Amino acid sequence: MWQSNGPFYAGAAFVRVGSQIATYAACFHLVKVSRSAFVLPKSSEFIFLLPLASDEGEKMYRTLFAV
Repeated sequence: MWQSNGPFYAGAAFVRVGSQIATYAACFHLVKVSRSAFVLPKSSEFIFLLPLASDEGEKMYRTLFAV
């Protein structure tokens, strides 16, 4: 994330982290669809909630995991 010793962020690192979080969310959705008894770990709920997820992503999470 740091491009140098100063307080300068490398924007590509944030894009990469965002893509990784979206991949985790997609994997959790696929597991839930294939295994209805799957319970999302509490430590992973943050990836489906704002500000990381979109409004649509949060609605899908609440529908799929019945929260």
